Amino acid sequence: PPHTKMRETNQLHPPPPFPTGAPAYPPAALREGVQGTVVLVAVIGVDATVSKVRVVQSRDPVLDHNAAAALAQWKFDPALLANHPIALKVLVSVPFRYELPK
Repeated sequence: PPHTKMRETNQLHPPPPFPTGAPAYPPAALREGVQGTVVLVAVIGVDATVSKVRVVQSRDPVLDHNAAAALAQWKFDPALLANHPIALKVLVSVPFRYELPK
């Protein structure tokens, strides 16, 4: 499952993610055995919308595209600072792994 890196402090409560599904694993990437983790950064707005999705660690352009498209569809609660919603940049790792049938 994807992992969102956030740190909670006394005043800051990061936006909890509600992934709405895993990104599609491209058939060509499966055939070629492409695996890895795509790391993205995005801004979660005060209205909990996802914007400014950007790849910061690439594995493969097709995996990057699918990871970014999936993250853009996720739902979040807004981050809170002193109980007020704020925009916050988050770092998200999206793993692409597969196992060959035994």
